[in-house]
Amino acid sequence: MKVFICWGGKLSKEVASILHEYIHKIIQSLEVFVSQHDIDSGARWNFRLVEELSNTNFGILCLTPENLNNTWLLFEAGALSKNTECNVCGLLLRGLSPSSIKDPLGQFQHRAFIESDFLTLLYDLNKRIDRPLDQTELRDIFQKMWPDIQDRYEKALSDTEEAESLPQRDQKEILEEILSSVRSFGRQLAAIPVSEATGAASWYNDGIALQSRFKFNEAIEAFDKAIGINQRTNAIVWYSKGNVFYQMKKY
Repeated sequence: MKVFICWGGKLSKEVASILHEYIHKIIQSLEVFVSQHDIDSGARWNFRLVEELSNTNFGILCLTPENLNNTWLLFEAGALSKNTECNVCGLLLRGLSPSSIKDPLGQFQHRAFIESDFLTLLYDLNKRIDRPLDQTELRDIFQKMWPDIQDRYEKALSDTEEAESLPQRDQKEILEEILSSVRSFGRQLAAIPVSEATGAASWYNDGIALQSRFKFNEAIEAFDKAIGINQRTNAIVWYSKGNVFYQMKKY
């Protein structure tokens, strides 16, 4: 089973590394993906990321008070949520509470980074593999490793005491990202049947045009149409949709 870990910001990134290391140590049959560890140097990271998002079975969002509006994290969460075979769980960091999380991230189940919730998350993962570990065995393995996990987390908290802030992005930067995503989307369409690709591309291009004219609600509707036509275009379109939400300051 594949597990995709989403992060945004320094603390979230450090916790993603902790999860990458210890989840696999505890349940060795799991394939755990974190972009900072599992994309080789020189690889075409956007295609690898789309592939992993499409094929994962369980997503974990490393959430902090500072990254709830992170465009890239929202994009990954949206792509995961469209995969009907994928469960998604938010891991709450730096004292974040479920009541402070609004949609779209608020729609997911959440666990805190505490011993009992971390063990529950492992139970959730274990239930979805073909040959799950005995719960007592899993608990014993986890309890031996928890002190190290907790120490790593507390060190990460200490190293990131100053609140992370999401930098403001100007319109030029956003439009450059949109252009890049359009080019990437076009390359992906080459591998999709013509009838599906044409329909998805048409709605996607409409969305880009509407976004450039600041007709954000209409752009979102167009992107949703593209997403509904072909699952293989989801990640790129969700990325553009996330940019619209960012411009609207909706999340």
